[in-house]
Amino acid sequence: MTKEQYMRDVEKALERFDDEIRAEVLSDYAEHFQAGLLAGKTEEEICRELGDIGEMTRDLRDIMPDSEKAADPATDKETENAAQKTAAETTDKAAGVTADQTAATEPQPGRPVQPEHSERNVPEIAAGRIDENPFRNLVINQHFADITFSDSPDGELHMSCEGDQESYRFFCVQQGDTVYAGIKETGVPRKRKWVIFGTTEDLTISVSLPKMVEKITVNSTSGDLEYDSDCMVGEFILKGLSSDATIRKMHAEKAEIHVTSGDIAIGEFSGREKLWIDTKNGDIDAEMITADKFEATVVSGDIDITAACPVVNMMAVSGDITWRSRVETEAYITTISGDVDVLLRDGSASYAVEFSSISGDMNANGHSFERRGHYHQGVGGSTISIKTTSGDADIEAC
Repeated sequence: MTKEQYMRDVEKALERFDDEIRAEVLSDYAEHFQAGLLAGKTEEEICRELGDIGEMTRDLRDIMPDSEKAADPATDKETENAAQKTAAETTDKAAGVTADQTAATEPQPGRPVQPEHSERNVPEIAAGRIDENPFRNLVINQHFADITFSDSPDGELHMSCEGDQESYRFFCVQQGDTVYAGIKETGVPRKRKWVIFGTTEDLTISVSLPKMVEKITVNSTSGDLEYDSDCMVGEFILKGLSSDATIRKMHAEKAEIHVTSGDIAIGEFSGREKLWIDTKNGDIDAEMITADKFEATVVSGDIDITAACPVVNMMAVSGDITWRSRVETEAYITTISGDVDVLLRDGSASYAVEFSSISGDMNANGHSFERRGHYHQGVGGSTISIKTTSGDADIEAC
């Protein structure tokens, strides 16, 4: 497919989106073609890197306002009516909260959200409805802001927003055991033009987490996420269109991080089930992952992982994969044009590898193979399957 054909299909797929979103997406894709051509790639290669257009528009719809209404049992109108009805009551309540009332308590598994009580934040409090019931789930739907997660100083859930609150308003609504939060436009002209792929409006949502939350869901169009918390999360899901995700420390039974355009960096992740991460245009880097299963996919970017996972599945289209394993593993690694480096650091020098490539070579502890081959060292240990189109593979065990 040529650039002209691809861009024409993108433009057609975006017909139902508003002019601003359509212009920004087309601009970003045009820049990607320009950068790829300057790097010596063909138009067909760039089209493959950009991926399926239908999937891109589905991702975009998932985090647009209509999908928010589907995910949130309250429509925007119902949310506004609830906010107006309880505005005075909530503001009075916020003003009357004492230090004793916000003292640390043990969440079971969560406590009602406690908004910040500075004078500047009173409008934010008035925009939401805070129930007295414990919460279990947190859902954040937003299109403009960065999001930071940290530990709560008192065991309560705290949320606040910094930035241009003339043009945008932070809202927080609790319904049953779920807290919904995000950013809404006020109708005041924006101070700076919003772009989907790149600059945000300098808004930051700060979330202080209690000790336990059953599920956290974040849908973001534009804005970065930073997570650093000891909170025990049952399930964490991030869907971002143009977002970098930095996970400094996370404890979750299972987690999914899906980004269309952006880098994913993980310092420490510990979970009992599965960590699944992917980005179409960006790198994935992780210093330490502990989970029963790990899966990573990159279209245009590199994967660099250190993991202690019994099952690993990684795929890169045009990037390299570097994997350091700390335990015996069943691994499946696939690349198109990228190289694969495997360093087994599980304390055992035993492993078996199956290599298949159209034009690539493999080196396994000094033993060389062209295009395909099977090699085993010792008895037992990790089992590794590597498939490439033109990439080489290197394996080292100690």
